Amino acid sequence: MAKYLNIDGLELKLGKEELEQIASNGLHNSADGAAIDKERVEDALMFADNLIDSHILRSHPFLAEATPETAPSLLSGIACDIARYRLRNHSANKSEASDLVERRYDEAVQSLEDIRDGEIDLQGGALSDGENVTSMAVNDDSILCGGADSTTAKFLEGY
Repeated sequence: MAKYLNIDGLELKLGKEELEQIASNGLHNSADGAAIDKERVEDALMFADNLIDSHILRSHPFLAEATPETAPSLLSGIACDIARYRLRNHSANKSEASDLVERRYDEAVQSLEDIRDGEIDLQGGALSDGENVTSMAVNDDSILCGGADSTTAKFLEGY
């Protein structure tokens, strides 16, 4: 089972239509229709987990206990971009990995390197408690990271 993002989370991020397009095991126009190949999706999510861990687990050992519910949302977004790229790149039509999907994959890997190198802080070394959540938004030009700053509470103390 994937630890940064599960199949339901991937479907929420991509939408059912895109997930069926890149990970279905049937024909959309057949009587049986297309069904999401859950094993294939799980393989892509596990690949994303392994890539994430290979970059940052040594410097962030608390992630060994992560689950899709507790993992920083930044890592869930990175796992989504990696899994999406992998599913599109390994579909029957390899040209399906658009420039945007490829750029998001490259940015996800760069973000992992930035986390490893200390350029991006993952919540000061804690899993999500429902309040301090790091997030990532990807637009057409760049990745924007944000979240609760660990120094904000100290700064605002007494106000």
